[in-house]
Amino acid sequence: GVIVGTSSSSEGRHGLLASDESFGDFTIRLKFKALKGNSGFYFRADEVGGGVGVHGFQAEIDASNDVGGLYETGGRAWVVQPSAEEVATWFKPQEWNEMTVSAHGRRIAVHVNSRKTAELKNDKGRLKGHLALQLHGGQDMHVMFKDIEILTPKKK
Repeated sequence: GVIVGTSSSSEGRHGLLASDESFGDFTIRLKFKALKGNSGFYFRADEVGGGVGVHGFQAEIDASNDVGGLYETGGRAWVVQPSAEEVATWFKPQEWNEMTVSAHGRRIAVHVNSRKTAELKNDKGRLKGHLALQLHGGQDMHVMFKDIEILTPKKK
């Protein structure tokens, strides 16, 4: 019942477990345990090949830094980068944490352990793309995911 991702620092490419389907509006809930390295949950991402693999938004998951921030790979870089003091108020190192990412139209919100960690109210970025779980290349990685739920609006 757990997706476990590991890689060594000798692997330069990012590891990605990406959805076949593209998603527009959605809310996703998941639990993660970041034990080593920099991971993330990608959304509204386009596959691009190469060492990174995708361009799009990433809700940051890391064993020690920036958890709950928003980073746009292949775009604006940090869009919302929390301070270490902020991260310490919502992130439980080496334990299971809950993350919710909501992307509806141009509004994006990230919550970690029920605390809002990032919000964009009128984002200018892409409105649809793939979802992916990430292992950052060039780092010793160990991250786990479980209880992943994707909620999409009902079609009328």
